[in-house]
Amino acid sequence: MASTVGLYCKKDGYASFFGTGTVIAEDGHILTSTTVIPPGAEEIMVVFANFTRRQGSIVESNEQLETTLLKVDGLGLAYLPLANEFPMVGTRAFTTSNANNVVLVSGTASFSMGHVSGLYEVKNLGGESLYSGMAIETTAAVNPGSDGGPIINDRGQLCGVISLNVSPSRWQGVGVPTKVILERLESFKSERVKPRRDPIFEKPLVDDSTKELARHGEDWSKYLIGLRVERKYAPEVLPRMPWDTFLKEVKDWSSLNQDKRQQVLGDYFESARLIEVNQMLRQPDEPVTGVIVSADGLILTSLFNVADELAFLNKATKEPHRVKFTGKAEDLSKEPEAGLETSTNPVVKVTALLADGGTREAKIIARHLPLGVALLKIDDVQLPAANVPESVSAPELGESVGLLGFAGGSGTRFTMNAGIVSAPSRGRGFQFQTDAMLNYGNSGGPVLSTTGKLLGIATAPILPRTVQGRIFKDDELNGWEIAPNSGVGMIAWAPKIRDVLDGMKAGTSTLKLPGAYLGISPDPASVFGVAAVLGLVGAGTPAGNAGLKRGDRVLEINGEEVEDWKDLMSHLAEQKAGDRIRLKIQRPGIQKALVIKGKRVTNEADIAELLKSVDASGKFEGQFEVIDTKEFEIVLGERP
Repeated sequence: MASTVGLYCKKDGYASFFGTGTVIAEDGHILTSTTVIPPGAEEIMVVFANFTRRQGSIVESNEQLETTLLKVDGLGLAYLPLANEFPMVGTRAFTTSNANNVVLVSGTASFSMGHVSGLYEVKNLGGESLYSGMAIETTAAVNPGSDGGPIINDRGQLCGVISLNVSPSRWQGVGVPTKVILERLESFKSERVKPRRDPIFEKPLVDDSTKELARHGEDWSKYLIGLRVERKYAPEVLPRMPWDTFLKEVKDWSSLNQDKRQQVLGDYFESARLIEVNQMLRQPDEPVTGVIVSADGLILTSLFNVADELAFLNKATKEPHRVKFTGKAEDLSKEPEAGLETSTNPVVKVTALLADGGTREAKIIARHLPLGVALLKIDDVQLPAANVPESVSAPELGESVGLLGFAGGSGTRFTMNAGIVSAPSRGRGFQFQTDAMLNYGNSGGPVLSTTGKLLGIATAPILPRTVQGRIFKDDELNGWEIAPNSGVGMIAWAPKIRDVLDGMKAGTSTLKLPGAYLGISPDPASVFGVAAVLGLVGAGTPAGNAGLKRGDRVLEINGEEVEDWKDLMSHLAEQKAGDRIRLKIQRPGIQKALVIKGKRVTNEADIAELLKSVDASGKFEGQFEVIDTKEFEIVLGERP
């Protein structure tokens, strides 16, 4: 923590930068990123954990490495030694950072613990980061202001400098490995600067559960296969532009006053942020993951991976609308003059990437909508295959899990995000939930227990589906209930996969959820509580037509008490389409009534019953009452 510093600088008198750095020698050398301290930076301020401030100067800056080496005056500073080897997937990892200016404000860095989740190559996507090459991925937290900060390995060494250049298939925090920096930064190559490399810890810090998951991940990696999915319209890569390139397109920049320059700069970064967020809604042009389940070429993957996506077409060209980077956020979301129409972007071809470098076309032979999986077949192969019937196990709440993904290329053979089972039953028992990060790259990958058992297959990383052809504004982005790596990952239940696998091999698809249909979903804030509270109620569904509303609490079904959402789902699972059920609902002021002669009068039938007990000259008094509960009779429907 003491070796982590906050960094601040200006450039060209108008642009300001901030982020994190790491002291790597007791004489004051500091490693950070060019996105924090760019070449030509001025007024470099280094803030230490005890609020001490010192002026820094650039020793060397290499944009292709995304690395800047700084120097401050001082001796005896706390520092981190540098690792000259890549860390292994599954080993402990830590990040410290000046996220949200915490060093400047609080006098100490933020700290996060996770593990190394991948080692693979990243490409220069044309944004602020220009680095291409091997990157270390971690599940330890990376937040705004973390760039330039350390990824620390299980021996207490700085093993990576946090980068802005993330993989569009993974969207996780990555760092430029110090192994690469030591080999390519001239100050280290020439030995003008000699950082310490001896590890702080004699023995690695070990997380037993993640270590076991990684060991089983290595065993299962031979069953992973990459799938390249082609759709009618090519994947959309939104336009990005480095600030220095954009600056050349700004007219009369030299004549603008300071306020105008700040406005142009603010508009640019707002546009860049909107582009980055919207890119997360796009299917990347990267392989997805499949699991080989038979030696003759059957592959299990996520239904999401081979599903159509939503496309917004220019009405004039009938092609997806493409935006141009203008530096103004409002221009990005403008529709073309002819307007937009919605369409689909269907899958036209799936190619399997074999371990020997060859490829084979893969055909979709079956889909299972309730589980969210699909079965593919490639011909003329003999492959190592997972034995699903003998491997499956049911997930248990709180148990540790590892979610594997196909890595491909150089680096490790697989990626692994660890987490726990956060809900053992979702989607009427066809899926379970994990907080292990689920993204485009590992969708379709196996989820393992610490004993190496298959708990399930990762399904959709985003809900609703991906899009292309339109930029969504901030208020519209709330329409996505689940985003990649949100900590809410849905996994197809392995025991149910085992039960339907033979049928899928025979070409049988299941495109509807079985059972009766009510048309409700749980309130997310109450789903794990001791109540069954409604979230969304679908318009035109049996529940919607009956008058149920968001926030209603279900107290009883057919006279039996409902304890929680799981209890409600269990009762509904016993019903079939066409059955009539009675739901007792609690809602403030849901019903008004007159109480006459001890009986509630709420409708014409109650009045008719009351009249039977009085004669023409009879008189009675009543009391008005507001009631919080009401019974609804609902006929269950067929699933759409």
